[in-house]
Amino acid sequence: MNSTKDNQKENKQVNNWTQRWAGAYTFISCSFWGPEYCNALEKELGMPITPTVFIHKKGNVTFLMKQETLDKIGNHLVAQIKQNPELVDIRLNQVKQNFDILCTLMDKLENKIPSKNQLADYLMYFNNHLPNHVFMKKSLEYMPEEMLKELEPKFKEARFYTEPIYSKTEKFFRALAQAIAKKENRDANLLTCLTAEELKNYIHKKVLPKDNILIQRHNHSILGSTEGNLVILTANKAKQFEESLFPESKKVEGTIAFPGKIKGKVKILLDPYIKNDFQKGDILVTGMTNPDFLPIMEKASAIITDAGGMLCHAAIVARELKTPTIIGTSNATKVLHDGDLVEVDATLGIVKKI
Repeated sequence: MNSTKDNQKENKQVNNWTQRWAGAYTFISCSFWGPEYCNALEKELGMPITPTVFIHKKGNVTFLMKQETLDKIGNHLVAQIKQNPELVDIRLNQVKQNFDILCTLMDKLENKIPSKNQLADYLMYFNNHLPNHVFMKKSLEYMPEEMLKELEPKFKEARFYTEPIYSKTEKFFRALAQAIAKKENRDANLLTCLTAEELKNYIHKKVLPKDNILIQRHNHSILGSTEGNLVILTANKAKQFEESLFPESKKVEGTIAFPGKIKGKVKILLDPYIKNDFQKGDILVTGMTNPDFLPIMEKASAIITDAGGMLCHAAIVARELKTPTIIGTSNATKVLHDGDLVEVDATLGIVKKI
């Protein structure tokens, strides 16, 4: 049963902030999502998610929101379904159709710099995806047991169908940064740290921010959004804000996605797109997984993530592979280090250094 109470256990809370997901995402994406969690969700779902916080470090992102906001929108979506059950088929079909359109557009624009109209079309479908994606994930987590039994297969089918969307969009934005970097003789990694408006400005006017601005964002930045207004913190301000969100803790514990007990060597891998030396039997420690992690997950003796609930990618794959897995620790990538020898006790949801 995925009740509100159960759901709260799946999300590690810090100062009433809930870590919802983490992984390899561009600053570009986050600058779109921050305002759209408010604007697009309020327009399409009748309720915004605000405030939101994205912690960005060298292409890896942790996303947080307030627990009371999560509870409110989850219960709101379930109430909508109870009032109009047809919404389930409508929104799940929309999220799959939007996925197909986005994939087609990205295939056409692969490794190219889009025109104004092409970028506008892409961004329309990119932003349209978020409300129905939120509907697909959040409402399922808050359904009462009887409703869940009836509707879970539909939601899972839509989730599996559209699962690759965000890894595909990240590849798209990274490839776009590469294409712009090649044309303008700039650093592609830094160009993944454009804001949405700066990306549009480049396509329209061929103007880019200076490197010193992008370097600060790349190294450590916070994207905060309240009522649809985006604020960016860098350097010491970002560090201080993050420290206020995460009081230091040496305990690594979370939710059991698949039981078992394993001893092994930690390998922290935040970005599946970067070449790595992950060895069979290593323990994968990451923010959150996506389909591009699968070859690595197949070699792992255990998996530990910072974020995720019981329907996240890591949990689903762990059950398929029968790999001991603990999700939603919030701090595994901060407390553990490459080469640490640990015991993963996925019967208790605890990780101990040996």
